[in-house]
Amino acid sequence: MHVTLLTNSRWLDEELPALKYLTVGLLDEQVHVAQVVPDTLPTEESSAFGKRLTYEESAWQMLLRRRIGALADDLREMDTNLIHAFDSALWDAGLRLAAELELPVLLNVAAAGDLDIAERLHGAISDHHVAFACATQPLSDAVGELFGEETRVDLVRPGIHLSRTEPADDRDKLPLCAVINGAGRLDEDYVALFSAIRDVSTQHKEVQFFLDVGSNEEPDLYKAVQHYDLQTNLSLVPHRLGHRELQLSADVIIHPQALQRSRSVTLQAMANGVPVIARGDRWLDYLIHDETALDCSTSQAVSS
Repeated sequence: MHVTLLTNSRWLDEELPALKYLTVGLLDEQVHVAQVVPDTLPTEESSAFGKRLTYEESAWQMLLRRRIGALADDLREMDTNLIHAFDSALWDAGLRLAAELELPVLLNVAAAGDLDIAERLHGAISDHHVAFACATQPLSDAVGELFGEETRVDLVRPGIHLSRTEPADDRDKLPLCAVINGAGRLDEDYVALFSAIRDVSTQHKEVQFFLDVGSNEEPDLYKAVQHYDLQTNLSLVPHRLGHRELQLSADVIIHPQALQRSRSVTLQAMANGVPVIARGDRWLDYLIHDETALDCSTSQAVSS
């Protein structure tokens, strides 16, 4: 069997390690793998195993379909059996590529926003041999309701890799390090968080917060940091592909917003004993108050 893994920068920014582990796992099962990645991904960041094909990314779906479609001949020569599209922004291009090659396609569902795209592409999905791999039970249920029993929908929770790094012996002597992982939009959740950070840093001047929003251009957040005079205790994390793995070195991870997107780094943090404080999110059933996370929005269970 030969599987083509179709990825883009948005997915790789969250799940770069997952691509490497998945590639090795498939090869271990005697499955041939072709990695279709953006041409901006450094060669050393790709898995050393499997075939690597590249394309130039575009925000225009028509142009993206054309560029990914240009790989059809290469994939045909590899005797590809399945197209696996990991991000919903690639579904349209993946479906068209699979149709040209007369192949089945597997679509990953990891966010509530994916449901809107699934509904928009309902006709194309229903006309092809398509299966869905959903990261959480609520997402799986929603996709099942949208397409019915004729379309295969499986709950496939993200796999995680346990860190082998042992905590430093003097960890308790170091200042508290907290990573804030949210979206780039300034809203009431961030306002409440920044206000709390100001109070905490006033009492504990050594505590350090690192704000990671996945973008280098968030002027509203920068202004809010200055407004609350947090420059001494809060640093903005430079954007770099795959940098979120560094979050596992923090003392605590804070998700101030309901992002409605599954992130394997959150699961890795839980598995490695890193405390998580999260905003309640009905799409993420692995956030369970007082068991896997602390709910910063309500005294009830996060999953409610």
